[in-house]
Amino acid sequence: MDAMVKIGRIGKAHGLLGELKAFVEDAYWEDFLNAEIIFLEIRGQHLPYFVEDVRAGNAILVKLEDVNSRDDAQLLHHKDIYLRSEDILPDEARTIVIEPGYERFTGFTIEDATHGLVGKIDEVIEMPQQMMAVVVYRNREILIPLNEQFIVTADEAQSVLHMDLPDGLLEL
Repeated sequence: MDAMVKIGRIGKAHGLLGELKAFVEDAYWEDFLNAEIIFLEIRGQHLPYFVEDVRAGNAILVKLEDVNSRDDAQLLHHKDIYLRSEDILPDEARTIVIEPGYERFTGFTIEDATHGLVGKIDEVIEMPQQMMAVVVYRNREILIPLNEQFIVTADEAQSVLHMDLPDGLLEL
């Protein structure tokens, strides 16, 4: 069996025709764009999906073959994305260089200096003024600004974003 490399995660369904938001690690962006087949981890298995289209704007949107409705797409929400190791370009063959952005924190857990565990970042969205983390906190979805002023450290190995959030932000 081919060795698999985790390159990202599927986000929420987008629209009514089966498109999905995809969060891809910056290092694998070019590999994802070139992929004809991606693999999603479902119940411990790496299942293949053929890529029909990829669009990038404020978010990366992917259309997979045989995923033709919002209901189909919602079944794939939060699934990890994999590529076969042979589909990963060697560093010297890469032509796209992306500066790491806040999108890389998707899937990280936010730990606040005052309140402790806040929750997992479901997605990172671009707002007119800044990037925002979408987090479910106390059973409701909240937006947390992602900027250097609030981020203390980012523990990439543990996928934890240590933050010092302003008083009252979590109560909004």
